[in-house]
Amino acid sequence: MDEKQNSQDEFNRSDITQRFIGLIGIIIFIGSLRILDALGLSAPIAFFIAGILDLFVTYWITPRPRVPFRRYAPMMVLFCLWVVVAFWPIPALLSKTIPVELAYALPAFVFTLSLYGLPIIVSGKRMHWGKNKHEIAFINWILGCGVVSLIVGGVAMILHLFTHTLK
Repeated sequence: MDEKQNSQDEFNRSDITQRFIGLIGIIIFIGSLRILDALGLSAPIAFFIAGILDLFVTYWITPRPRVPFRRYAPMMVLFCLWVVVAFWPIPALLSKTIPVELAYALPAFVFTLSLYGLPIIVSGKRMHWGKNKHEIAFINWILGCGVVSLIVGGVAMILHLFTHTLK
């Protein structure tokens, strides 16, 4: 019984630490976005720099990831770049030929689909593990990507309708 309690206490400490790191990350991200916006940087560039700054600072908060920084850093730079490209220039180009909803939903689907491999690439392991050491089924990941892309497409549709009604 005592061993089970110790395991539960360790889980709770880890959960609290992860929430603390998440809160620090949000503060760093929003604060740096506001500073970069005040400096006159465009939204995609400010988002890219703020994302990199956030990921690099939160890496050093203990407990640090087991991945060495030299492997973590380039992957996170590419991740932030992929976020910016997937949600700014690609939808802008696609919206000239297809409906706006689809122009945002397709890159969102491809982006979230590509995230399945990110932990594998960063860690160098051959498996994609969930929180409880269970392999995450790729079909479940695809379904989740579909849901995310539907949400992104729906938000794009609402914003598109809203901006056209104001004109």
